[in-house]
Amino acid sequence: MSRNTMRTVCASVLALALGGCASGLPAPTVHSFDTEGWRGLTRNYRCADGTRLAVAYLHPKEGSGLAVVAMGGTQAVLRNLPAGSGARYVDVDEQRGLRWHSKGNEGHLAVLAPDHTATEQMLHTGCVVQH
Repeated sequence: MSRNTMRTVCASVLALALGGCASGLPAPTVHSFDTEGWRGLTRNYRCADGTRLAVAYLHPKEGSGLAVVAMGGTQAVLRNLPAGSGARYVDVDEQRGLRWHSKGNEGHLAVLAPDHTATEQMLHTGCVVQH
């Protein structure tokens, strides 16, 4: 899949997922969808430090899944990679280096600098799906 196609799908799904925010209405905390060869769901999380994240999990009919993380007016597209437990997503922008790990209704957001000696730094922990 081309990078432009991925961006278009992600932007469309994220707009759908966060549409309630733009209209002043509360966005759904969990919303599932199946469109244009993609299926997935969106979830709103609240982290231990009060940060709110919206995450759209996208799964194409073929290929690896994606997660679009929206926080503080910014969005990041992360690709799914194997995880020992739960699901692990790594930023497609290696310079930004975001990492999202979720398991069940919980997750955490971290960052890994683009330096082969760097270690992951936690940004937001204790993120829980809002029901």
